[in-house]
Amino acid sequence: MDLEQIPEMTEIARYIENMEFRKKALGGIDEESAMEHISIISNKYEQIIRSLTEEKEHMNDNAREIQNEYQKKSEEIIDSMSQINEYREHVLKKAEEEATGIVEEARARAAEIEKQIEQLQNEYLKKEQEYKKKTEELKKEGAEFCADVREILTQIENLNNGTEE
Repeated sequence: MDLEQIPEMTEIARYIENMEFRKKALGGIDEESAMEHISIISNKYEQIIRSLTEEKEHMNDNAREIQNEYQKKSEEIIDSMSQINEYREHVLKKAEEEATGIVEEARARAAEIEKQIEQLQNEYLKKEQEYKKKTEELKKEGAEFCADVREILTQIENLNNGTEE
């Protein structure tokens, strides 16, 4: 996530640009005034971090929902495949007991079922790939979030270091 996309970051930048320090009687700035400004900036960054953390938790919840849905669909596909295989065996057994014409008809049906199984397997693999892709995207977003937080912390540290000199 680009820091410029976070409205609060613009607000903090404006605050820093416009902040004024009380002057000390013998030159320099009033330490208490500087600490008040640092405290305000720090609180604003904490709000951003909380907001980003909530957003990340929301994304994790969505990922869990997707994963649960994926698991449910996988189980349904496996059950369907199991049922299809059971049906196929029944059809083949029945075909063996019947005349040659019925055997040919049963083989044709078995071929259709195999095609369905292949389609189900292809759909299963497609869903699996989509889930993996979504997972990678979430990992990437998480890494970007961490990088953003590190940058914010670095900026806070730089602000703190800048006022101690």
